[in-house]
Amino acid sequence: MADRPKEEKAVADFLQSASHAPSALLIEGEAGIGKTTLWQATYELARSRGFRVLSARNPSAESVLAYATLTELLVDVEAAEFGDLPAAQRSAIERIRRDDHADAAPTDRRAR
Repeated sequence: MADRPKEEKAVADFLQSASHAPSALLIEGEAGIGKTTLWQATYELARSRGFRVLSARNPSAESVLAYATLTELLVDVEAAEFGDLPAAQRSAIERIRRDDHADAAPTDRRAR
């Protein structure tokens, strides 16, 4: 990122903010300008600073599996970390994380 001082400052500001409060970083722009490279550098920098980084990619915008990316994102998160969520949301996450949905109760619409 050394050749992108503006982006480097934005990432540093984001990580500083994220260490104290919920924060978001949006990387946008035209195709081919280096968004993926910037994301990967941000990912590595965050991890090196002790952040827990969850990352997943949806292979296509029209994924056949509606929750495939969310499942990938949450697969390694311990179930206990969802304990403080309202029951409807916790149930939805538990259902998404299970491999077998055949005999599961329908997801409460309030959880979506």
